Amino acid sequence: MKAGTLLASRFFRRDAYPDSAAVFWTKFTYPFWFTDLLSSLDSLSRLGFDRQETGIKQALAWFVAKQRSSGVWELKMVRGADKALTLWLSLAICRVMKSFCD
Repeated sequence: MKAGTLLASRFFRRDAYPDSAAVFWTKFTYPFWFTDLLSSLDSLSRLGFDRQETGIKQALAWFVAKQRSSGVWELKMVRGADKALTLWLSLAICRVMKSFCD
């Protein structure tokens, strides 16, 4: 649980490694390949973390703010050329959101 708490506390912050930047939290791959907000929230939800925890709350709010009026998310994809990736990514976000609401 300590590792999960540490992970959630680092959202939107630059990592200690010289080749990383805070912007990597909001660049996505699907299926999950790198550590980003979505893959992290997916793991934390499976570990039973609460959506009211500060970092998780901020990350969920970020996704809510980025949702399009059509209901999908068109986010920066780092990897993948499939035209349906936006839909797969949106499905993964919906699953994470639902898991934190159960």
